[in-house]
Amino acid sequence: FGSRRDTMRWARSIPALFAVMLFSSMVALKHASLGAVVVMRNIAPLPTLFIEAAIGEKVQVDFQSVLALFAVVGGVGLYSRADLEFSMVGLLWMLVNMISAVAERLLQRYMIAVAPIDVSKTGMMLLN
Repeated sequence: FGSRRDTMRWARSIPALFAVMLFSSMVALKHASLGAVVVMRNIAPLPTLFIEAAIGEKVQVDFQSVLALFAVVGGVGLYSRADLEFSMVGLLWMLVNMISAVAERLLQRYMIAVAPIDVSKTGMMLLN
């Protein structure tokens, strides 16, 4: 795998976030339509962008990218208004799912690209 310390850092964080993401998506699907869950997850790049900018990552964003993200947000809003199976419980679980997915991806990116850990890609895959 690589360094024991780095292996433990990965094993203590990423799989737990991944498990929360899987669990919350299953519960969200119980309380909301598949379309609603997929559409809600489509706005995940927006909070990711703001978080990366807030923590000081170099984020290159042009006007078209921002416009596309807000178009997605608008589409999510339109879909949500017309969704017949809407429930607050489903929305809560979709938010938990999106937050855990964003946290997992940001932490993975940090551990792989920003401050690389000494764990092979095969080891990371097996630990997940």
